[in-house]
Amino acid sequence: MGKVNRLWSFVRTIPVEFLLLVSALLVSMFYIMLMQLFGAANVAQPLVLLGMIKSILLLLLFVVPICFFGIITKYVQKNYSKQLMLHKGVSVLMYAYIWNFFITAFSLLVFSAFMTVHGQYVINVSLFYLQTDQWLNTYEILAVLIDLVLRVPYLLDYLYVVYEEAFVFILLAPFLLALFSYKTAREYTLAILVTTVVCLPFWYALPAIAPLHLATSESFVQFDGQQLLPERTVAVMDLYSQFETTQWGNIVHSQNAFWEQIYQSGFGFPISCNPSMHVIWGVVLAFYFIKTNRYLGIFGIIFLGTILFTTVFFLQHYLIDIFFGLAAAVLVLFLTKLLLKTETRYLDVQSENWFGFLKSLGSSRNQK
Repeated sequence: MGKVNRLWSFVRTIPVEFLLLVSALLVSMFYIMLMQLFGAANVAQPLVLLGMIKSILLLLLFVVPICFFGIITKYVQKNYSKQLMLHKGVSVLMYAYIWNFFITAFSLLVFSAFMTVHGQYVINVSLFYLQTDQWLNTYEILAVLIDLVLRVPYLLDYLYVVYEEAFVFILLAPFLLALFSYKTAREYTLAILVTTVVCLPFWYALPAIAPLHLATSESFVQFDGQQLLPERTVAVMDLYSQFETTQWGNIVHSQNAFWEQIYQSGFGFPISCNPSMHVIWGVVLAFYFIKTNRYLGIFGIIFLGTILFTTVFFLQHYLIDIFFGLAAAVLVLFLTKLLLKTETRYLDVQSENWFGFLKSLGSSRNQK
């Protein structure tokens, strides 16, 4: 009983961000084993076991550094309370390790979804989304929009940079937020992590690949038992053929080649279409930027508007992905608040020991 109490005492000091990701990794490992056991995953069998091993190693490597950094941080605070540079050095190392863990866990969770799908089921779901787009005349409207964008100098470059580098904006956002509010910066970071966890059940249940990838890749032929792809993807191919030699065509071709490389490398189908993670990221960033500062809020609104437009514009998503993304974003914001309230009520987390670097950014700005 004493060991259980000591373990619980340790767990209570760990922020919800880590507890959430560790739980998600454990569930992901269990899901991978089920797919392997029942033979439901027929896309990336050789790497399924490797994914499990990586997840286990990440969980093991999580405990030792966390304990080490926790001890070091407390020791520095107790014995070197006036050594500000030492405090900042330790906090920077701590935060660098935290983000390394976050990004590694994010990658493993996403690739676990890619590796554990059934090819024919992915095609069926994707074709259903594509049929919805065709019913709404999405690709006819896109043809008009693409032609208009190509006529405006530098507009396509702007759209491409925002969409392609969205993850960079997402990673830099907490540092900007920390200049105004440490708590908001931490809450935003948690929301980004919750985004991945919220998306996973949707990807497992309704996996879909990008419209252009579905229409052009020969990798899916072996899974297309009813030979539906050539007939059902005509609208996408017509749109692509119409603008294939333009700058837009070069952009979507490079994006398509990236997803094909993911599959050819053995990581499975890139089925992260619905809900669109880009859309959720855009809503989360806009929400916290608006909440923090008027000028940041303007940037956040522009960023969100651009993301909503480009998700379908570059043939990386279906129209339905946007609406699911918006709904999922509301769920993400709700769960983020709920997790922080749970931490405050049931855990004993000294968040400054973990995210002291973010707090120091705000302190430095206030001193100036």
